[in-house]
Amino acid sequence: MPMFILTRGSALAAFLWLLVAAPSSVSAQGGRDLAAGAGEVTTPTSTSRFGFAATSGPNGENAKGHVSIDDAHFTVECLAVGGNFAVIVATGPTGNIRLQVRDQGEPGAGVDRFELFPAQPADNCSFAIQPFGFSIDSGNIQVRDAP
Repeated sequence: MPMFILTRGSALAAFLWLLVAAPSSVSAQGGRDLAAGAGEVTTPTSTSRFGFAATSGPNGENAKGHVSIDDAHFTVECLAVGGNFAVIVATGPTGNIRLQVRDQGEPGAGVDRFELFPAQPADNCSFAIQPFGFSIDSGNIQVRDAP
């Protein structure tokens, strides 16, 4: 899947493109876990644009995808999904990141949760860090847990 730079106006369009362009095998019924989203989130120190799409087998195997935070791009190393909660660890030129998201339903803005942490090289996608998150200001997050 190609990487792209998100602009303020393109975050929702990018998210919709991710869902349309993703093969049908990424749905929970296709036997693969999925975490995808795009939007904007405000923390106490900044406002950031984000976009991500990650898939893996139901036990986290063969994780693939990408994460974009503002103008920084990362490659997914692992994905863990449990119900409506997902953890992604990704690597990029500025270091490793750990993304935690929660799909709280529709609409995503104001209810879906997002948090970003620096990650150590040996970090995995365990569910160790909770509670977490900021409600997203705009956009949507989708998490699908394969059976």
